[in-house]
Formats: sequence, structure tokens, C-alpha cells
Amino acid sequence: MPVTEKVNAVAAEMAVVYFVYATIFGSCAVSFATDDNFRQGVKNFVGQASEVTKNIVNAKAVEMANNIATGMQLAGYKISFSAEEWKFITEDVNKYVSNAYNSLDSSAVTVGKDGTLGWTKNSQFTVALAGGISQIALNDYTILTFRSADLKQNIFGLMPYTNNDFLNSQNTTNYSSSYTFSATPFSLIFYTAQENVSRKFKYNGLLTSYPETTYKSMNDLRCTHSNAEFGSTAVSLLSQCIPTEKYTKMYTINGQVCYFVRCADSKYRFVTLDYLNNSPAVTDDNCVPLINHYTNKTYYSFDTACEMYYTILDACKMRHLTKDTNGNTIESDADVYKAPAVPVSGSVPDVYTGTDDVTLTIPDSVTSVDDYEAIAEANPSDIIEYEKAIEYPDGVPKIDSSGLFDKFPFCLPKDVYNLFANFYSTDSKAPKFTIPIKIGQQNDGSYFVDYDIEVDLSFLDSVVPIFRFGVSVSFVLALILITRKMIGAQ
Repeated sequence: MPVTEKVNAVAAEMAVVYFVYATIFGSCAVSFATDDNFRQGVKNFVGQASEVTKNIVNAKAVEMANNIATGMQLAGYKISFSAEEWKFITEDVNKYVSNAYNSLDSSAVTVGKDGTLGWTKNSQFTVALAGGISQIALNDYTILTFRSADLKQNIFGLMPYTNNDFLNSQNTTNYSSSYTFSATPFSLIFYTAQENVSRKFKYNGLLTSYPETTYKSMNDLRCTHSNAEFGSTAVSLLSQCIPTEKYTKMYTINGQVCYFVRCADSKYRFVTLDYLNNSPAVTDDNCVPLINHYTNKTYYSFDTACEMYYTILDACKMRHLTKDTNGNTIESDADVYKAPAVPVSGSVPDVYTGTDDVTLTIPDSVTSVDDYEAIAEANPSDIIEYEKAIEYPDGVPKIDSSGLFDKFPFCLPKDVYNLFANFYSTDSKAPKFTIPIKIGQQNDGSYFVDYDIEVDLSFLDSVVPIFRFGVSVSFVLALILITRKMIGAQ
């Protein structure tokens, strides 16, 4: 097989790509309980790494495969990364390990068969709630909080907006429960409270995301809460609001209370309480904007309710349904959180912010691209090396201008500097000069009138620097204006 074809064939094998990722793990001191765990952990990381990291590593894998194909020894092979490349990689590694140490008990969540969290049939999640207060971190961007009353109590006081008349009508003769859905990219929280609960209802049981069935037709984003005593209950995590629900269903965006409604022009917007009470005309100019603080993109209105829901899900990296150009329903290609399948231990350095390039050296004990165990057991300091930028023995060399900046027009910046630097120069002296007066020369060469007039302006010492500065400024400005005219500046 020709070398080029052999290189492409070797590079196409994920073994080489996985081996580069494994070396990265080894350099960052990421460790696992067993060699099998290590292998699975590398594959999990590859599944959720950013496209930037994937492109960088794939390029290094092709380079590595090229050298393998030409007979270069694997042990001791060096993989070089620029400082910018290493920053992207360590950000992803840091994120992976942070997810691995998620506070959520790994036994409490059952994810879909593809390992994802989302709202499609293949990426549903199920969470076991224990009652009382349960807080579930679905991923880095979304948190669900469920609050059940242990005693008869008025839980509506926890809502962002209520009034006394409503609070008095919902007194302690009723149990009540509430939950919130937080989306951090938008500083958005959706609040819902259940009223008129006559029995001691608690959020204990299974919470399951509700799969979408069609695109552009869902009126809310739902979960299903299943309880042995109360059966199944629909739980809306994002939904529209109507006037009768203004005390039990609302949003906050950057701390501002608002409601998601369909306006008079059939557009969906976030509006203030005044809209629900008085129905004033709402446009993009006076609605509550939805701002993605990670991308700085602002949304004012939506054509459908589910368009807003998909906007939230996309920003929160959760998979959902969408449509292709032919109108066929498909799963979105959003980059989603994947729960680590194996335990992770060890520590990861802070996200790299340095300027040094990085070289990873394959340990001498490695025998093949399938030998993960040798990397996992290697000392990280023997793998990673930070390479300082080029340094000059006597510092950065100075440029020899050879008098360039003493010549017009390159001298202008220097002239401007000298205006201020020499304003009160110690070498300056007051003007002092002599004017000779010689009138009527005689035959012997003498003059009828012969004397000198001494002119001493030292009494003007306090104002001469200002006068001199003004003259110099005028001269330099004239040079600058002439230069601009010469080069055709407007």
C-alpha cells in the first residue's frame, strides 16, 4: 500500500485519535479505577468535546499516523500544541471533570440509550424525587427545583409576585407545592405553584421528560411526575400564561417579573404584569427582551410558543426535535451533556491561561496505540512540558533606526514629545543680547557715537516658557498639517 493511503487508513482508525486523547488525560492527571474505565472515560470525553478540540486532536492524530506509517517509533513521540490550542483543550477537560463531579447522585438519574438528556424519545431522562426540597442539575445550564409542603402552609409567598388578596384566599386550609426551571444563559427562571391541593401532596416518585411528537405544535415543555399514591401529573417547565394564572405561573428575566403570552399581533413575547391587567398594545419596543448572555443575542418576539422553548433548549445544550429542509422531523444536533459512565478521580489543573506552547511526550513504556495502561500509570510531569517563548540573552533587541526618527516626517512624533519634555528645561536661559550703536565713522576708524545697548529679558522668566511652548506648538502643528496635505489625507 502506498504511504499516503496507509497514512489515511491509519488516521481513520479511532485508535490513534483515542490515543492522543488518552495522552492528554495522562498529562492532566485524570485517572480512573481500571484500564477499562480509562478507555471508556476517553470515549466519553470524545463524545462531548467541542468541535475546536476535536479538530485540533484529529489534526495531531493524522500527523502522528503519518509518522507511524513511515516507521517512526511510538515511544518518546512528541505531540506539540500551541498555547491557544492547549487552552481550548484544557477548557474541555476541565468541563468534563466538573460534570463527572456533579452533585447529583449518579443513581438518581437514568438517561436515554444514547446517554443524553433532552426531550426526544432517544434522549429522555428520569429522575427520582425524594419529596421535601429536591434540586436537580440537568447539566451546566439548567436546574430544576421542586418544593413540597411538609405541613399545611402557604407556599405562594415564594413566588416573585403575589398580592394580599390572593394570599389570603390561599390560606392554610390548602396544601401547595411549587417548582422552578432555571436557564442560566438567559438569567431566566420559570415559576409554577399548584393551588387547591386538598391532600398532603409531595413531589416524590419519578420525574420523566415528556418526548415531543411534532415540531412547532407543542404548547409547553413538559415532564411527567409519577407517584404511587397520586398517579401521574403533568409538569410544565416552560409554558404560556393567561390572566387567571398570573399568581401561579410566571417568569423572571434578569430579576424582572414577566409573563409569556400571545400578543394582539399573534406574536409571542414576554410582557409585564400591566399587560395581563390592562391589555395594552405590546410591540418589540416595549416587551421584556430575552437576552442570551453567553452570545449577546437578543430575542424580542417569537412566531410560535415552541420557538421560544427551542431557543431555550438550544442555548442550554439540550437535544430536542426539529425539522429538516424537507419537513421531516429529526433530532436537533445540539451538543448535549453526557453523564460520565465511569468514576473519575484525580485533579485537573485550572483552565490554561498561559502563553507557553505545550509538548506531550509519549512515555517510553508505551508499546502501541492500544496501550492506555502505560499512559494512565505514567507520571503526568513526565508527559507534559511547557515550552517558553524565545528569549534573548540581553532582552528584546532594540531596533536601530540609524537616525530615521531624526528626519522629516518621521521626526514629528519626537517633536511632539519634546514640546512637553522640554517645557521647563534646566538648560534654558533667559534671552540676553547686546545691540551695538555705531554712528559717524571718523578718518581714524572711530565712531562719533559708539556704545552698546544691553537687552536682558530675565525679568520675563516666568512667562518665556509659555511663549516658547506656544511658538513650538504652532510650528509643529504647521508641519503636521503640511504633511497631511502632502500625503492626501482628508
